[in-house]
Amino acid sequence: MVGASTQPARVSGRPLGFLRDWGFSGEIAVVNPRHDAVLGYPSYPSAADVPFTPDLAVVCVPATSVLEALEQCAARGVRAAVVFAAGFSEITDGCPDEEAIRELSAATGMAICGPNCLGAISVDDNLPATFSSVLSETKLRSGDVALVTQSGALGIYLYAEAARRGVGFSRWVSTGNECALTISDYIEWLVDDEHTRVICAYIEGIRDGDSFRHALAAAKEAGKPVIVLKGGRSESGAQGVESHTGAIAGDATVFSGVLAGAGAREVDDATELLEVATLERLHPDLPADRGVAIATTSGGGAILASDWLTRYGLRAATLAPPTVATIDDVIPSFGRAENPVDFTGNLMNHPDMVKVAVEALSRDPDVAATVVFVGVGGETADLVVDAILRAEIPDSRILAVVWIGASALVRERLGEGGVPVFADVGPCIRALARLWRRSSPYTAAATGDADKSPLSGGAALDVLLEHELKGQLREAGLSVPPGWLVETGGPPSQLDRNKTYAVKGQARGVVHKVAHGLVRLHCEPDDVDAACAEVVEAAREQQLELDGVLVEEMAEAGVEFLVTLRRDPTFGWTVLVGGGGADVESKRDIVARPCPLTPAAAVAALDTLAVSGSLAQLVDPAAAREAAIGLLVQISASLDRLPPSLVELELNPVIVTPKHALIVDAVAFVASQVPSNP
Repeated sequence: MVGASTQPARVSGRPLGFLRDWGFSGEIAVVNPRHDAVLGYPSYPSAADVPFTPDLAVVCVPATSVLEALEQCAARGVRAAVVFAAGFSEITDGCPDEEAIRELSAATGMAICGPNCLGAISVDDNLPATFSSVLSETKLRSGDVALVTQSGALGIYLYAEAARRGVGFSRWVSTGNECALTISDYIEWLVDDEHTRVICAYIEGIRDGDSFRHALAAAKEAGKPVIVLKGGRSESGAQGVESHTGAIAGDATVFSGVLAGAGAREVDDATELLEVATLERLHPDLPADRGVAIATTSGGGAILASDWLTRYGLRAATLAPPTVATIDDVIPSFGRAENPVDFTGNLMNHPDMVKVAVEALSRDPDVAATVVFVGVGGETADLVVDAILRAEIPDSRILAVVWIGASALVRERLGEGGVPVFADVGPCIRALARLWRRSSPYTAAATGDADKSPLSGGAALDVLLEHELKGQLREAGLSVPPGWLVETGGPPSQLDRNKTYAVKGQARGVVHKVAHGLVRLHCEPDDVDAACAEVVEAAREQQLELDGVLVEEMAEAGVEFLVTLRRDPTFGWTVLVGGGGADVESKRDIVARPCPLTPAAAVAALDTLAVSGSLAQLVDPAAAREAAIGLLVQISASLDRLPPSLVELELNPVIVTPKHALIVDAVAFVASQVPSNP
């Protein structure tokens, strides 16, 4: 304990007090040259004077003294350190002391948590290496859920709330500025931690996309669920991230796509993080072909539960006749034995009926999860809790309780008994829906200005002319409309009298040709000449440099998609796919997946999109679907045949029919030099 204070209430005194109060059994030494002893533990002038080699140094000194303290600890052979002090890269870019700490860690192999963090807790070891005052009121509760958080305060609030729910943690880590160890390092370590079954993470930004994806892949391979709450999804939130931890929030859509591609679950809020973790640790897999049973004392509760099932796309189970008969034997004649089951208020007189009902429901062949919705109090509450905890539920089935107004004791007793408790029916059904679906539900609009790119820092990039780009796409084996570049302004001789045409001016530096009056659509062959002349005149009036006019056959009707290849600064090349057309931003129907896409990944991406449902309206839906899948796989694998300086390629719309996925319009942004990230 480097710099530990003699005053337990101070930040530098709390960690030592917690170690004492919670019964840490290992050796403890204090480094504080002003005292011979601190809180009953021997104190030494420096780390070099400590008579044993510590495994961990908890560094409680100000920022200006941190580097010297770590150097002394490293020289003494200390293997790991937790650094609380703030005043590093979160307030100063390129903080020299933080860089020196990073170099010290790399040179000595000392694992360093922080700086600017709330520390770490290893519950089974009774090791609370933190200064949070929350532990003054919340006891350490052992369990199999680990939490890694880039916000110490939010993380410790979740720790306390989990304890109140009867849910225990194995490890808890506040990562701080991550000058040495990153959140990816902790996740990968937890994959092999025998005390951890479920990994939770609050993440604001990722510095190394490859390491993060590797950690998620390791967790998936090991069968350990990873549940993530992302901070900094909005523009204002992302700005707060930069000042909070010095991290970069990154593109939220791409981040969601990385999680979905790795089988991690993304949640909406802190409460849901705990709720989904609770269900995951008890029931990691659900039979996808089964439904949900509802049992309640409230007709209104049954209606609400049914509404929420519909909202989240879950199915109410159809109960088998033996199940109905068993329940009918124990509920009053004015109750209901079908799903949703209604105990009526008679449950207060016969609380044991809940045990019989949930056992019958959990054994029904069509039930994957049973939700009991109650709200009793007083002595009846204790009897209902007893009945629920006595119920024998198969390991493969879920039993969850919605208890509005539940007392702390009710929540704790049920939680300790392995029964998750929810404060309302909506959050319960939402959490169940997460277990049925690993893919992220998040969708987001495409960026407002297509010529702004994460790599460019907001500056405009060079734009390839459409006719040049489409030539490269055609060479890559992708489908584009037949077309000709007309340099004189006159129509090409190849015009087919049975087709209509699009006329598009090819002006250097122009992305949105329609806004500049450079596009004419649905032109009859006899009208193409006049359309070309109009486009040339519009370019002249705006003093635009025109390379020529592209004349293309109009595409036949189909389903419009947006497909974008984007070089994300954190995760590298990513495919974004969604509903296309002129109003793409208002549709908010888009998902992202890392490159390259396998056919299975392309199918999973399409299945999350609302626009995919429109394929069923085509003459041959299966062929159209295959065309869309083929395009996604092919475009994500075609990077080596596209310009090496490419930063972003937007195809909008791509018209999908049973014949093909036709790239009708395309724009590519290229950097003045080849970007360094892959």
